[in-house]
Amino acid sequence: MSNIQWVSHLERLKSATVGKYKRSDIVRWIEKNTTLKGEPFSFSGHEYAKAIIEDESESIVVTKPSQVGMSENISRLMLARAAITPMNIIYVMPTHSAATDFAKGRVNEIINESPYLSSVIDKAVDNVSIKKLGYSYIFFKGSSKDSQAISTPANLVVCDEYNFCSEYVVKQYQSRLNHSERKERVFFSTPTLPGRGVSAMFDESKQHFRMVKCTH
Repeated sequence: MSNIQWVSHLERLKSATVGKYKRSDIVRWIEKNTTLKGEPFSFSGHEYAKAIIEDESESIVVTKPSQVGMSENISRLMLARAAITPMNIIYVMPTHSAATDFAKGRVNEIINESPYLSSVIDKAVDNVSIKKLGYSYIFFKGSSKDSQAISTPANLVVCDEYNFCSEYVVKQYQSRLNHSERKERVFFSTPTLPGRGVSAMFDESKQHFRMVKCTH
């Protein structure tokens, strides 16, 4: 495909999505455009995630137990945001290797199983550190070293397992939001100590709770 054909293709895809989906429509977009094990993705069993994904707050903080599918849901949110609205996203994990493994495994799987996402991924900028979807860029970064921080401006910073990240390095990533009109953050983690890390951030939030009734 020539450069002219590629640009024309992107323009058609952009016109089919940009402006047609509001933040409250993201759940519908994810269910329409992504799959899981060959079946349309569903939030059945993970209904709690809908409120998080549809929340339009600039800062979202989630405290969670382990193995509840939060990384799975947030990765789909991130890809949906990138597909719908041109933006720069930084996805931060505790280490560089964890971030690249996440991009190579879970994120690539979602993209490869989605006809729409596969059609907008730029194969020339598609690796474990950076992906270009249409007009958006997603950077996958670790937080164990100062040198892993980047100077690229961002519109959204996602921090996965914040309590196990370097707070100093994460602050450097957050500074990339300074020139963005909306300075969006999604931080989530299994809490460790009260008043520290994600717990401290949650204590300062509106504190919505998801209650699950035990059936035993």
